[in-house]
Amino acid sequence: MELVKNILKSKEFGLVKSAFQSGRLSHAYLIFGEDAISNHAFLKAITLMLVCENHDVCFECIGCKKIAAGFHPDVFVYPKGKNFAVSDSEDIIENAKFLPMESKYKVFVIHSIDNASVQAQNKLLKIVEDAPKNVVFLFDAVNNHNVLQTIKSRAQEIQIKNFNFKRLEDEEEYAFLFDMVNNLNSTKQTILYAPKFAEKTGFVKRLEVLAEVYERLLLQKTLGTNYGFTGAESSYHIAAIAEILDSITKAKQKVDANVATTLIADTLLIKILEVRYKWSKA
Repeated sequence: MELVKNILKSKEFGLVKSAFQSGRLSHAYLIFGEDAISNHAFLKAITLMLVCENHDVCFECIGCKKIAAGFHPDVFVYPKGKNFAVSDSEDIIENAKFLPMESKYKVFVIHSIDNASVQAQNKLLKIVEDAPKNVVFLFDAVNNHNVLQTIKSRAQEIQIKNFNFKRLEDEEEYAFLFDMVNNLNSTKQTILYAPKFAEKTGFVKRLEVLAEVYERLLLQKTLGTNYGFTGAESSYHIAAIAEILDSITKAKQKVDANVATTLIADTLLIKILEVRYKWSKA
């Protein structure tokens, strides 16, 4: 979420926010830039704004928490497979007929539209041009030349810079936390990970990086982005990841309340195991 928070301060996001606040929101936006991760994060920032119950991006309301966890009934993320396909377009056309369930907007997030086939892009043209009320389409692309002009003409284009200045892999304890997410399978293993994880110095930063690692796992499961997770991809249900991300947020709140980091860490690791087991039986 740190990348999203940086984007919220940018002038590029300010353009969308100003349109939103003044009632001039476009029914479709095409965000393009050289860094795919920045592009994806920019669409997440817009999505947060659209579903936030406080009409901003508060990160605290139910809408924001569901987006952060990748689990909101009015937000649909594509492609379902490796690249956006005709079947994705057909799914969007069908889903767009129905009213939002919880928020004012129904949001269709289409990542890497520049990798979509001509047929898949053409299939979207009519629904994007005649979008139902309260439906917003969000596209992103690295290679803008691969996006059909007919798609471009139906969306407001915004070019963004690379906001992803520091790779998550460069964080000091990324390797440790990645290993923990990928291999934490039993209460016995919590004893191995807990001492280092619970160290008071840098604990809040460790929680933030852990949340980013789980967001990557979520992207690997939903979008097929390869972040190197092996056993974790099959053993974590999407709903389990959503619950874990919420638990990490609550863990940070406990730090603010001066709860001992050892207790917070032990509770969180046990919670991760419990949630994984619960959803494995679903």
